[in-house]
Amino acid sequence: MDLTTPIDITAIQGTADKIKPKIKKLMMQNIRSVLATLASIKGIQSSIDMLTFIEGNLAMPYDPTLQNWQKLGDIKKRTANVKVGMVPIKDEIERYRDTYLIALEELNLSEAKLPFAQWYLETIVGVGLQSLFILPYQGVHNAAGTSAIDIADGFFKIIEDEKTANNITVALGNLYELSGAATDYTSANIGTELKAQYFNFPEVTQQLATVEIRIPYRYREMYKEWWKSEYPTNIGGDVPTDYLDGTDKKAKFIWESAMGASKKVIMNVPGVMTYETDNDNKEFGKMKVFHPDNNPFYVACVNKIVIGFQIHTLDKRVFSVNNL
Repeated sequence: MDLTTPIDITAIQGTADKIKPKIKKLMMQNIRSVLATLASIKGIQSSIDMLTFIEGNLAMPYDPTLQNWQKLGDIKKRTANVKVGMVPIKDEIERYRDTYLIALEELNLSEAKLPFAQWYLETIVGVGLQSLFILPYQGVHNAAGTSAIDIADGFFKIIEDEKTANNITVALGNLYELSGAATDYTSANIGTELKAQYFNFPEVTQQLATVEIRIPYRYREMYKEWWKSEYPTNIGGDVPTDYLDGTDKKAKFIWESAMGASKKVIMNVPGVMTYETDNDNKEFGKMKVFHPDNNPFYVACVNKIVIGFQIHTLDKRVFSVNNL
């Protein structure tokens, strides 16, 4: 086979038309599925300061000397930092695939007319986004790092830093301590513990707000077993796993495989846990194809990711995390 001669694109087009029904996307854990459960902060370029008004000492006797005005409230500054990360992807591919990608770029043909290229590009983008899948929870920023999870601090890191600073404590009401000597959830206690954490919210939250329960996906089957033990007469019936039992559908489960082996359960009112990317997310997931050193057998792709995560406020009325 002569690898120095360009391949006839029309032949590849014919082959692509024939194999189009057989082209299947790879099953991937896509970061988009995690971001879909978060609110997006608009307008962040590098960082913004968000002010949270903390309840306390709002009403006080009039003092004409104005000496105690600092007690009117506690304005706490919280900053959302957005850090830049690059996700490089490299692949050795056959010459006809290389030629096909060049045709896609030079002829500006739609992906619908080039099914192999569409599959290839979407797969490459998918691989890049899959490498970021655990970032929202497990990321730890490291400017010198090369891993995708070095890009930004995820929610676990943010929470641990706030616990160290004593901004998340049992006394403040935003840390729930499991009962007894429990060090993990079991099929015997998971529903009871989750309900106790939910009902630890102030009554105003239970009455007025919907609460999102972010919980590792591996606990889902365990919760099912707990529910079946609570309702043994429901023989053969479906186990409801969309909402926490006994909360009038005000506590919604978000089963997250991105949480990995963590035991954390985070409960929050929608909009409290947020993320942002640059350009209003328009560039997120796009990629550029290029050929280093003009090597026709080597294709590299890169997509620029600018992303950051933030918990708006740790107030007990809108945020709670367990002590695991």
